[in-house]
Amino acid sequence: MDAMTAPDPADQNRPQTGDDAACWRHAERLCDDHPGWVIIVLAHAREYRAYKLPGPRRDTTLAAPTPDGLAAAITTAEQTLPTIPSQRGQQ
Repeated sequence: MDAMTAPDPADQNRPQTGDDAACWRHAERLCDDHPGWVIIVLAHAREYRAYKLPGPRRDTTLAAPTPDGLAAAITTAEQTLPTIPSQRGQQ
């Protein structure tokens, strides 16, 4: 789990419930399964969010109430997002 998916340090003082731990395990799995995305859990809102990592599209944000729902949304987005050729090294 990287810093982008780590629990908020402010939450360190409250005991982590089994549900919280499961949410973070699901987020870690989503990060492993979808390396082009930053995955976060908003436990208080019971929501998973995904942000497309820097690349041709930086404006893609997805949200779902379940990890499976977010995985499906990411898969759909990856299939439908247009790809833009890299401009690196063409200057």
